[in-house]
Amino acid sequence: MIYLYIKTHRKTGLKYLGKTVQDPFAYPGSGIRWLRHVRKHGNDVNTEILKECKNNEEVKAWGSYYSDLWQVVNNPEWANLKPELGEGGSVKGRPGNTKGLTYEEIQKDTKAAQQRRENHKNWMFENNPFKGKKHSEEAKAKMRDVRKTMIANLTDEERKQLLGHNKGKPWSEARRIAQQQRKNKK
Repeated sequence: MIYLYIKTHRKTGLKYLGKTVQDPFAYPGSGIRWLRHVRKHGNDVNTEILKECKNNEEVKAWGSYYSDLWQVVNNPEWANLKPELGEGGSVKGRPGNTKGLTYEEIQKDTKAAQQRRENHKNWMFENNPFKGKKHSEEAKAKMRDVRKTMIANLTDEERKQLLGHNKGKPWSEARRIAQQQRKNKK
């Protein structure tokens, strides 16, 4: 059974339209705005079951109906950031859920995610607004002062850990080459 429900915060009156296969009275909801609101104002919530659906198509139909009826996305009385179409939760084939997937399918998703991260990293490197610029002497002095103040406020243990974390460790080949290149530039 899939439950379509409304949660209403008793103190603030904010509402949330959601669906779950769990006990709707125990389930807190999964919306980002809703969960943030509950964390801030407490879990003083009333739950009302709208429909008990047999499948995802039924949830999608009723969820769409109620989302449009109450304009849950555009209405400030609701915490929903998107219409309730039964798309959340743990369903085979959805991102982040590996239940029922083969190893190859999981790896494909992981490789695609790695590629997206790599592309973003490269894009950020190429489009960095500070690329090719240098800090002014005044800015460097300010950063130096902040660093000195930060280190001065550390306990002896924290200072030792921060300043000596690489002490006694052998340099990697890449670090050795980078250090040599820095010396050659001077």
